[in-house]
Amino acid sequence: MKKLVLLAAAALIATTAPALAQKKKPAAPQGTQRIAAVVNDDVISIRDLIARLKVIIVTSGVPDSLETRKRLAPQVLRTLIDETLQVQEARRLNVKVTKAEVETAWKGLEKQNKMPPGGLERFLRQKKIPKETIERQMHAAILWSKVVRQRVRPRIRIGDEEVSDVIEQIEAGASLDQYRFLEIYLPVDNPDQEKQVLDNANRMAAQIRRGANFQVLARQFSKSETSRVGGDTGYVSSAQINPDLLKALEKMRPRTMAGPIKTVTGYYILALLDRRRQGSTGKAATVAWRAVSFDAGGEEAKAAAAEREAKALAASAKSCADLGSLAKKHGGKAGPIQKSTVSKLTGDAGIALKTLGKNAVSAPLKSGDKVQVLMVCERTKGGNTPSRAQILNVLAREQINIQVRRYMRDLRQGAFVDIRV
Repeated sequence: MKKLVLLAAAALIATTAPALAQKKKPAAPQGTQRIAAVVNDDVISIRDLIARLKVIIVTSGVPDSLETRKRLAPQVLRTLIDETLQVQEARRLNVKVTKAEVETAWKGLEKQNKMPPGGLERFLRQKKIPKETIERQMHAAILWSKVVRQRVRPRIRIGDEEVSDVIEQIEAGASLDQYRFLEIYLPVDNPDQEKQVLDNANRMAAQIRRGANFQVLARQFSKSETSRVGGDTGYVSSAQINPDLLKALEKMRPRTMAGPIKTVTGYYILALLDRRRQGSTGKAATVAWRAVSFDAGGEEAKAAAAEREAKALAASAKSCADLGSLAKKHGGKAGPIQKSTVSKLTGDAGIALKTLGKNAVSAPLKSGDKVQVLMVCERTKGGNTPSRAQILNVLAREQINIQVRRYMRDLRQGAFVDIRV
């Protein structure tokens, strides 16, 4: 029965939507004033649903037909429900959006679509889409991004060792390929919903193959952190890609798509933009470094003095050339410049050398009856090895996705949601 009601609602949407486009300020048809869903104390109307459907159909390039509306209506309604929950959570946390922030987002959308100033508003008028529909979606997206920054990002902790481990895997691996792709991620939060999620993913993939705009659908429906940029992951090393996705990407050519692809947490649709291969360079990352040692054997006072002098040297050293004279001044002994492959560095010294930038000095390291400080003299990257910042961003994105999914699951479980179509 539920399915029949939803299809009836889709038919209503199909018949009432053209009426919205007839006049500049039409009176809402009686059917559009009906309630599509109640979310706690807020109402989503049929009118809201129609307007969002029209935005997606016009901007994504899917055919505007009764069949398309039947297929999209349930997905769009779920998106509107999630947005409503997000806005309510922002309201609870007293998070607000300024007019300037919405205007900046508006200009950004124009720029992204290569429109001149005022071009987006003219486009909406031509397509008979209410401006407030886009503004409402922008408002909700900005609010939620602020909530995520306030409540989720502070809980994300990624240590230098984690980043170094990824670099080591990349450097030691046989393949250092990097992939840039678009993704649409549809999570399965409840095993009972898996068939429904898979059906939605199959329909979305079919629409894209028939010419629908991947990035528009990603912005509207993907539950990944990348949805705000149309699903664009940027370049990601093969060592950081989910094995199920990597298996598909390895078989793809640029400008092709694949999916739905099942993973432990849900389904992905992918579109490969580019692949960069390391093969022509074949270089491993290296680091040149120099150590200064202090005698810390015997009495406890001597060890404390050695650590004190090591810290003083570290605070004043500017380059590896300084270390010889500074070592004498502080009672230490400077060793020669050494060069190592990053992937072969081990122990506390290895961790320090993997994370330090050029001319940076480590904290004092205790080893037996010695205290050492290490300085990086030079560093070379291997092939297409991504930077530490790129690796950190990918690791953070993965953790944010997990935390946001849990956040939304808790909001849904604690909410009163009454779907009436």
